[in-house]
Amino acid sequence: MASPPRAAFPFLDVRSGERWVVRPNRGPVPWWIFAPSRRIPRTRPSDYLAALRLLRAGPEATVAECFGALGPAHERFWRPPAVAVLNTEPERAAARLLWPVVKLTFGKGAGASRPCVAKEGLSASLVDPAIAFLRARGAALSFNRRLRALGIAEGCVTGLRFTDGAVPVGDQALVVLAVCGGQRTSASPSPTPTPFPTPPTTRCWSSAGEAGS
Repeated sequence: MASPPRAAFPFLDVRSGERWVVRPNRGPVPWWIFAPSRRIPRTRPSDYLAALRLLRAGPEATVAECFGALGPAHERFWRPPAVAVLNTEPERAAARLLWPVVKLTFGKGAGASRPCVAKEGLSASLVDPAIAFLRARGAALSFNRRLRALGIAEGCVTGLRFTDGAVPVGDQALVVLAVCGGQRTSASPSPTPTPFPTPPTTRCWSSAGEAGS
């Protein structure tokens, strides 16, 4: 991973051609928001202090509900990190999930806010090492498998139903289910498999040694 020596975020509005650079200062006190040359045009300091709304957000609150009324600050400052970090549009992204990121980056100042870019792409930097780590420990990975339903009994997942077959889940196994942004499951306790409203591309892993996507 590579990062610039200073925390600076250049922006270009392709619709208007307008450019600006967001430049946080060192230290946890964000005095940069009071300097027009360091913040986004036509925004106010209060637009950035609105980050505290994430801390108070309820479990169902979205990023757009917290910042949607801020005008330029929402579109030009809060929407980009919501999409980049949560991989979801602000209208569907959970506000609570964005707060830890803001707290650990802008909340700590420029030193913690420098962007990192993979030198050789995300696959070489993150995906390939993760696959090698799992395989070295005996994990069996399967790709391009769509999860259709979960088998549930007595409140526990008992099986994974893929398009090409089923995988049983033992009593001591663990299942981690990651669903694409905006998609929800209805996995209520039931002795029959619980289908997804729209079959997502899903990655599952269990201690039984089965992984799929």
